[in-house]
Amino acid sequence: MNANVTILLWKDGHLVDRRDGHNVWLDMGRNYLAHLAGQDSYEGGGAITEERRIHYMGFGIGSKRQICMNLVNVPPYSTYYPGTHLQDSRYPTMPTISKLERPILITGEWIDDEPVGTWLKEPPLPGFWASFMTPGEGEVVYHSVINSDIEIFLMGPVFYEMPISEIALFLSDADPSVKDNPAVAYHSFATILFMQGMQMEVLWKVRF
Repeated sequence: MNANVTILLWKDGHLVDRRDGHNVWLDMGRNYLAHLAGQDSYEGGGAITEERRIHYMGFGIGSKRQICMNLVNVPPYSTYYPGTHLQDSRYPTMPTISKLERPILITGEWIDDEPVGTWLKEPPLPGFWASFMTPGEGEVVYHSVINSDIEIFLMGPVFYEMPISEIALFLSDADPSVKDNPAVAYHSFATILFMQGMQMEVLWKVRF
């Protein structure tokens, strides 16, 4: 099976790490695609039943693919980003995956040890969805660049590195201010250590 998710880690213009893999469509995503292809009636042309679009991307430090357990299971990670490591996009039904296990804040701040800010990355931000909808031969490409100088690290506790091991796609009606949004597609991967001064680029192809 060809990879459809590529994650590139850049530092000073040089590629320092890379992951290639294949996502899994979740129950919400399969239902979404079914509604996107259908209509409420076939009389008189019917009406479109789905107006939402894939709009956001989220990142996390959960999943079985997390290899830095000695890091994520101690403070400050265990304090500010608690959670489990049960999900694996290679085996999506054990357990059934519906969201990120340990999502991380993209931008925001910590008020009285509570996160306040944005948990999902959206198109209007610079560098996101650089090729917002790029129809090719039966595919749409979502392109995201996370810049450590303006995102993830400028908040709350001092994180010198972020061991990212899961990403997900979300629909346009998701709430970026909420930590746990249901996802339509999910991918787990061997940990990428995202540090200050780096950029992480994601190329996610949705194929039909």
